[in-house]
Amino acid sequence: MHNSSNIDVIVIGSPFKFMGGGQRRVHEVIRYYPSITAKTTLYIPYSHLVVVKALSQLYEIDEREIFGELEILEKNDVYVPQVLYMMLERAESDSLKYFKNLEKGGVTYILENLRKLLPIINKEDLQYAKQFLKCQQEHCYYDHICNKKIVYVMDNFPEFIYSGSFISEILGRPLFILLQSIPINPIRDITVKEYIRIKRFYQRSLYRTLSRLSLVILQQAYFNCKSLYIYSSVRQNLRGLFSVSQVPLKYSKLDEWARKNGILTKVIVPGNSVNEPIRAYLKERERILKHKEDYAIFYGRLGFAKGLFEIPLIAKYLQQHGYELFLSGRFDNNIEKALFERLCKQLNVKNIKYLGFLEGKELYELVARSKVLIYPSHYDAFSLVVLESLFLGNHVVAYNIPAITSVYGNLSSVKTVEEYDYKAMATEAIKILKMDINQFTDIQNDPLTLKFLELHSSWENVAKAEIKNIQEIIRSC
Repeated sequence: MHNSSNIDVIVIGSPFKFMGGGQRRVHEVIRYYPSITAKTTLYIPYSHLVVVKALSQLYEIDEREIFGELEILEKNDVYVPQVLYMMLERAESDSLKYFKNLEKGGVTYILENLRKLLPIINKEDLQYAKQFLKCQQEHCYYDHICNKKIVYVMDNFPEFIYSGSFISEILGRPLFILLQSIPINPIRDITVKEYIRIKRFYQRSLYRTLSRLSLVILQQAYFNCKSLYIYSSVRQNLRGLFSVSQVPLKYSKLDEWARKNGILTKVIVPGNSVNEPIRAYLKERERILKHKEDYAIFYGRLGFAKGLFEIPLIAKYLQQHGYELFLSGRFDNNIEKALFERLCKQLNVKNIKYLGFLEGKELYELVARSKVLIYPSHYDAFSLVVLESLFLGNHVVAYNIPAITSVYGNLSSVKTVEEYDYKAMATEAIKILKMDINQFTDIQNDPLTLKFLELHSSWENVAKAEIKNIQEIIRSC
């Protein structure tokens, strides 16, 4: 039975877990919405479904898995309108048309080029959003959604905000947006990172280096202006701007923008969680801490943004002390894969054990047996990989980027070093690998760490935190 505090919500988001942590978060959280908030309806912009289809081809994901994700949500009483299935079928042909010659560039290249196509694809987003709202003779679901109280954009991709704003305006309902990544990046930081990447990992002339930096600055300035325009254009209906951590709000300065425009901001706590199979390891903590082995691990997306090219440099130091580094994940693209392999060969690194893409119990057991996660990521808003590793009894060594220091900075099991200081990262990892198991266990069982893990042990906790913040803002309006 539902009471007056229940809200009805149209969620704009992508629930396809194979695409990454943000999409997994959407899937896991909205599964709990119906039991908390009554009616929950999912909508996915058409342009994003084109990306889903393109990446599923790139990763060789079975179509049944994609449809299966939607079926799981339906079994949990999330309403998935029939138009989404029709859009998925249509996206198959469009993904081939747009991405036939782009596969070699991988995830980053595909996403960047999709953004260039957005002005064209947005027209189709608008058409399908109208179909979503329209009462059709065969599949009449308008009555199901016309009394929704809010529209909630659960990730800050432009196409999500674009569609969410349109639906919000048509229905006259308040709009909420969740930041899962940094929407507006400081140009200086982006330029510095790109310069370091070019100088350290590519052999280019001064002219080519300056040309590349000029292009990066112009692109980032364009995307920043476009992002700010998007948020400015939706501010009339925007009631709440949420974030999975402090980083996306503060780093983009959208917290200041929101304050000036009278829009309330909230950091969702807990902002993320882990899946049930990982959570189960918390009950077996004593067992896994007794069976630790002296090796390091890195897993996740394998690309420059995640520190892929620092891995061989770190591994070189580990090799000198007799330690192995296990690596698991999908490479962003073949170019970076080739460069990574070339670096390993040049450095004569032989202690990296690449295991391909692992998931489920096979991955969890591998991580649970290791002592330390090497995490040289340059871009994050929260980092599910770090959270999972802590649940699996790992120490973590990461760069001191804001996402790590703001979320995990108080935990003794997470050590940070200056960004790009791969030698310091290797040194900290070696200290942990040499650490006496009793000292290692004491740090892992620190009360602050255990309290942190308990808070982040349930996706239902995350869903309840989101709904609570939405309800508070609705009451204050």
